[in-house]
Amino acid sequence: MEVLRTAILDMLRRKKAQPFASSEVVQQMYPEDWEQFLNDVNNVSREMQDEGLIRVSFDKQQNSSDSSSTKTLIISPPIKL
Repeated sequence: MEVLRTAILDMLRRKKAQPFASSEVVQQMYPEDWEQFLNDVNNVSREMQDEGLIRVSFDKQQNSSDSSSTKTLIISPPIKL
């Protein structure tokens, strides 16, 4: 979803390259029902990581019994060499 890619990159710019949760992206876009879009933003985040645009890690504060597809991911800028 191109709109999610744009929203992720925009939030990265606004956060001045500081890490943020993937849930923040969809909460801003869909404040009422953001949970329905968490899997979508996580999938797009993983695609963007594969392309080298961002880094993605798991939020270590979440309950480990949650399924990984519904966990919030932490999004960071790519590592520059």
